[in-house]
Amino acid sequence: MYGLLSAFFPTRIAPVAIVLLGFFLPSVVWGNGLSQRGETDPQAGDEQQQVSQPAQATPAGERVWGPFTVSTQIEAGFRWRDHAGGSREMYRSQVNLGRGPKLFSSSLNLASPPESGYPWDRLRFTFDNWGGEPYNVGRLSLTKNRVYEFDFNYQNIQYFNFIPTFSNPLLDQGVFLSQHSFDISRRLIHANLELWPNATVHPYLAYSRSRGEGPVRTTFDAEGDEFVLGANVRDSMDEYRGGIRFRTSRLNFTLEQGARIFKDDQSVSFLSGFGEGNSRLLVFGRPVVLTGLARNYHARGTTPVTRALLQATPVSSLSVDAQLTYTNADLDLDHDQTYAGSFVSFGLLRAFTGRLDGTLAKSQRPGILGDVGLDFELHPRFRLNNLFQVHRYHISGNARVNELFQNTTPLTGPPLPPQDLRVTEGFDQLLSLNLHRNQVMGILELHRDVTARGGYRYTFRETRLETEEHRDRIDSSQHAFLAGLAWRLSQRAELNLDLEVARTDDVFFRTALSDYERARFRVRVQPFREFWLSGHISEQENRDEKVGLDFASHQRGYGVNVTYQPSPRFAVALDYNAGDVGSDLIFRLPQTLTTDRSAYVEDSHYGNLYLDVGLIRGSRVTLGYGVLGTTGTFPLNYHQPLARFSIPLGGGISWTAGWQYYGYNEKGRALQDYRDHLFSMSLVLTY
Repeated sequence: MYGLLSAFFPTRIAPVAIVLLGFFLPSVVWGNGLSQRGETDPQAGDEQQQVSQPAQATPAGERVWGPFTVSTQIEAGFRWRDHAGGSREMYRSQVNLGRGPKLFSSSLNLASPPESGYPWDRLRFTFDNWGGEPYNVGRLSLTKNRVYEFDFNYQNIQYFNFIPTFSNPLLDQGVFLSQHSFDISRRLIHANLELWPNATVHPYLAYSRSRGEGPVRTTFDAEGDEFVLGANVRDSMDEYRGGIRFRTSRLNFTLEQGARIFKDDQSVSFLSGFGEGNSRLLVFGRPVVLTGLARNYHARGTTPVTRALLQATPVSSLSVDAQLTYTNADLDLDHDQTYAGSFVSFGLLRAFTGRLDGTLAKSQRPGILGDVGLDFELHPRFRLNNLFQVHRYHISGNARVNELFQNTTPLTGPPLPPQDLRVTEGFDQLLSLNLHRNQVMGILELHRDVTARGGYRYTFRETRLETEEHRDRIDSSQHAFLAGLAWRLSQRAELNLDLEVARTDDVFFRTALSDYERARFRVRVQPFREFWLSGHISEQENRDEKVGLDFASHQRGYGVNVTYQPSPRFAVALDYNAGDVGSDLIFRLPQTLTTDRSAYVEDSHYGNLYLDVGLIRGSRVTLGYGVLGTTGTFPLNYHQPLARFSIPLGGGISWTAGWQYYGYNEKGRALQDYRDHLFSMSLVLTY
């Protein structure tokens, strides 16, 4: 719908056109014979009476137009924003709700009896968050009983990330510029068609597309310094799928074939004013300066995908759930880059004033991903679950690089006249992963209301990296022991306990879970019908002392939720969560080959209070307050109070007003604080 309107209206007018269409469509439909169920036109003859009489069972709020049952709801209005102070970039990076006319939500439902003869018997349109919002959604659903089911989804996501202190080594010099920032617009569509959905064997087709583009900022790494660059990115991925489903009372089987087509294009250029880089240090007594750069990057890839899924119950005591996916991706890349200035090459031990690079690369990645789950009922009180998973792939690639260094001079020894130097290199590499995991779990019913479970999980991972000069291999095995208990104290009270302990003989990533213990306790109580109480406590401890450089981390948390709703006119809810996160990592500095320590500590508390009260004549007021506070490495406070008020005006129309405040404060870092008020008014029409 939005795409069609955009073809006739400017982009900023299209959302307004949708709003007008939402108001106009019901009046047009109703003006041509639409009436409330049970109401008749005094001028109508017996034919209309025959149409209206059989529909007394139609739900309240729905209307009829000929053979169709119609219902629609639209909420449209205006939002005002008052920026009380602080960082606009940080607000946009975290909230990004703007001012102007808005279509907050809308829906249109049309239904007709299957025997009506129309190409569909159920139609549904929905449009949410239109009018310059950072996340827009549209959906169309069409159904013809026993013939087809069709769904079309559209999403428009505006991703803005510009945090001044992130990746900014020049912050102490008063430069409030993130060197890695994004302003990307991404549009996604998905269409799915199932034919004869109730048949034992039925086919389906699906298509998805994701496309993103926009400006970003990145850095160029020259030996001895980094420089800020501007870039425009554009990427897309199209996915085509088709398959057949076979369904019986004991067997569901799906066979699917698909393909993904990937494109990625980037153009990068020099930003004036940033030629001196992040460092002012001399390298071999020479400054490193960038005076110009141009880079182009193009990647193209295809991925055939074959997938099979199976769900079966061969006997009443055994169920099987399995899936297998095979992919064979390929990628072609070409990259060219030209830059000028004053640079050094540590590998060549020469200084140079310009460089021209050209790279052609190709890679292929065949892989298998599958799992098989079995559920045995060995006894009326004992079940055994087994899940086996496999993930295998290898990436084989080669690249050819041509480099031309201009006006090179030696860094050491007697001075020589400048000369150009050409370097041609070739690379061939193979990276492979072979992962197997098996988990077995026994579930024993100790009592009608008490269930105990215990299990064991084994994971084996083999990783290999092969080049023309080296062959490296890392084998890792992990043994995990699991236990749990579920106790249903009554119809309104239950508790759950889960425990897990794991040991690993080697790790591939420094910060991966290695030797850890994990526990979680959950409880839910409903002492009477109008009152709910739930809570949880969790803890995880992780250590890695195998690679000679220690790493330790922990995560602890607890929370409680209370809800009280004695009647539809009154509800109150309270949430509180607290967390304690910490990590301690020893790492080696490559410049000096000495060790240093990186420690992170965070103690957080989050609370949220929600109150909803029904007043006279259907009016309602909603109040809420959410607050987040953290101390430690990154202390902050974040307050989000809100208020909403709704009054029914009659005739299916209600008026709504709302206010929300965002108060973000990084303790000691006023640079990224912000304070914003959002006010909104809207009309909600329900027919």
